[in-house]
Amino acid sequence: HMTHRAGALIVFVYISSLTLFMGLRIRHSSVRKILGAILFVLGMQITWGILNVKWLLPLPIAVLHNVTAALLLL
Repeated sequence: HMTHRAGALIVFVYISSLTLFMGLRIRHSSVRKILGAILFVLGMQITWGILNVKWLLPLPIAVLHNVTAALLLL
């Protein structure tokens, strides 16, 4: 579990800093919308992970965590 959390922290810092850096450099509104969507999905992923720990891994939240991970891979 701790390895998963450490990896999640690394991925969170990398993706959020990359999208924020690109958002500052690129001025196209369509690209900025995509970057905003990526940050939103990343926030959802973190939320599902925290809820999994807090609520002792209920199946619907665990499935949402996996679905959101798949969205981030896309």
